[in-house]
Amino acid sequence: MGFCPSCRMEYIPEVKECPDCHEKLVESLPEIELPDMEWTALPSVPGVVYAQMIKEALEQNGIPSYVQSLWLSGGLGVVTSTSMPGVSAKIMVPKADYKRALEIQEGMVDHM
Repeated sequence: MGFCPSCRMEYIPEVKECPDCHEKLVESLPEIELPDMEWTALPSVPGVVYAQMIKEALEQNGIPSYVQSLWLSGGLGVVTSTSMPGVSAKIMVPKADYKRALEIQEGMVDHM
């Protein structure tokens, strides 16, 4: 299996490039090192692309975050595109920053 180093999605061996990020797939991903704090999820957004945009805005505002993809597999075991119906993602933020992070997310989602 191959993994995208950008969005961290997994693909069957025949896929060599992430169809969303256009990154060359790698054989394994390093573990994500998370600070020792309590994390909570913001409301789900429709796809990893939106989640990555919101994550970037959060980090520009000093709020650490990471994206948890809620993907589905297609008929051949290929992970479906982030733009396919039913694919969503959650953004995890420190519990202490939840209210401020939610305001940022809601402001962005209203314009998407």
